[in-house]
Amino acid sequence: MAIWVAMDRKKMEALVSDEFKRRLDAAAERAHARRVAASAEQGNNSTAEQRWANTLQAATRVWENRIRPAIGHAITQANQAIVHDEKMLSIQDGAAAHYAAATGINTELPYADVFAGPLAKSRAPQVAGVLTTPQPKRSLGTAQRLRFAMRDNGAVEMTAHDCDVARIPAMPIDQFTDEQIEAAIADFVDVLIPK
Repeated sequence: MAIWVAMDRKKMEALVSDEFKRRLDAAAERAHARRVAASAEQGNNSTAEQRWANTLQAATRVWENRIRPAIGHAITQANQAIVHDEKMLSIQDGAAAHYAAATGINTELPYADVFAGPLAKSRAPQVAGVLTTPQPKRSLGTAQRLRFAMRDNGAVEMTAHDCDVARIPAMPIDQFTDEQIEAAIADFVDVLIPK
């Protein structure tokens, strides 16, 4: 059976050797330094994640306010020009799910597919008996299309599928111009209606 003797703090400190006290103080300093470093690292990671999220939010706003409307406007202009050829362009919006493993954040990256097809006049959709904008007939197989898409770094690119239209490589969204969009749509029309 152990006998505990109550000692006051001064007597206890007198019994502790200077070497032991020095080593405990050093350990306490290391533990404090580790907590500070871990806190700083977590703050840096949070800051990097926040910067990434802010970049994507800003790019998405630019997509919604400038890029997507510019694509729609270019398609409308192209359809007005090619209406006599019984062809039509249409657009399908979507969002690709993206998981960033480094940050653990899920996000949706918008894209717009531009399709071409023969105009299906007899199958033009009607809403409450009113003829709406006709849509091109699409095959279920591979279709010629352009895909304008936002990437996980906020950049935008355009890729062509089953057609000979030059790819627009990924670039910062503020450098992706309406003129590039119009040129890609015009190139697509040239593929559909050869010179």
